Amino acid sequence: MKQDKDWKCEIRKVENGFILSYLEEIEEGYFKKTETLFEEKSNNEDWKDSMSEVFYEVMKYFGEFNSKHDKRRLNIEVKENDY
Repeated sequence: MKQDKDWKCEIRKVENGFILSYLEEIEEGYFKKTETLFEEKSNNEDWKDSMSEVFYEVMKYFGEFNSKHDKRRLNIEVKENDY
């Protein structure tokens, strides 16, 4: 269906991870719904790794690409505490 791009995405929590949904342009003015599953690993802490992957995909969807030359950048990371 021909339409203007609706710049939004949706993140849903599902039993085995997160689903990211958005419209992807397949031809000028024509879009299809894309859904990507980011699966969690087996232990309870790995959801943080999956969630960081989702956030990176959201950044890419909205055209936010970081460069090492940028003075300021968005940084998404999972860090271990030292205690």
